Amino acid sequence: MVDIDGYRSAIRGMGLSDAVADWWLGLNRPGVILGPDVDGPAAGHLGGVHLLPSGVAWPEPLTFIASVDCAALPRDGLDSGFPTAGNLLFFAGLDIDGSACQVIHVPPGTPVAPVADRDPQASAGAAQRSLKRQELRARAGLTFQGTEHGYPGQIEVEHATDERTLTALAELATPCTEHFIYEVDGPPYFITEETVEFLAELTAIPGDDGAVFQVCGRPYAIQFDPEAARKPEGSWILLAQLFLWLVDAPDLFGDIAWWLIRREDLAAGRFDRVEIETSLGG
Repeated sequence: MVDIDGYRSAIRGMGLSDAVADWWLGLNRPGVILGPDVDGPAAGHLGGVHLLPSGVAWPEPLTFIASVDCAALPRDGLDSGFPTAGNLLFFAGLDIDGSACQVIHVPPGTPVAPVADRDPQASAGAAQRSLKRQELRARAGLTFQGTEHGYPGQIEVEHATDERTLTALAELATPCTEHFIYEVDGPPYFITEETVEFLAELTAIPGDDGAVFQVCGRPYAIQFDPEAARKPEGSWILLAQLFLWLVDAPDLFGDIAWWLIRREDLAAGRFDRVEIETSLGG
């Protein structure tokens, strides 16, 4: 459960103000993390040769990444417009020369069958282009975009000018000549390790509970923001992301893969318009 009031109370309990709570919660967004060891209900699986609706061919030459049971996902971690039922199937082709993807929504009650029942040769090829099958369990939580330092708490604010960030830093940070972490038109700033660890505990990051996949929430993007990189800015949101360094995916290039969709396309169920982006080092 994404208990925003609970997070706010926890921040107050550390002796920090509402200004800090507003700043930190504004950097995060509810999402759903998934992995074999996540503390939550079963909600799909990575890899394997999945069942496909009649008349739907295995996407060539893409790799099958995951199947997510929409009805099993905690709704408080999902964007409005995300399907309430059925399965979302995620495919990707990621190599050094480019990337491609396909996302298929299979509504509940749709007749499906193993690929092998229709085309044994295609089934053999599909098995070769699938991740190793693992169960995915899900829980909702706050998700953080990431920083060049790699974890929450050390936020890149070198060019920060907004009042909320500056107000929070004035409370959290102290000038320090030995550590270059923050610079806001003046000396470097340092936030104590205790505060960094506390804020990090409030946020779901790659690897938490064994999380390897995420639906909705913030893209974990260290070098650039894949949502903001697409125009018009503000119209694209994260549909899902795969932390490639946490799974056995030797045929896929990159460290993180993001499936992105326009808000209006998500609301209309136009998953054929999903685009994919990948990055080395986020």
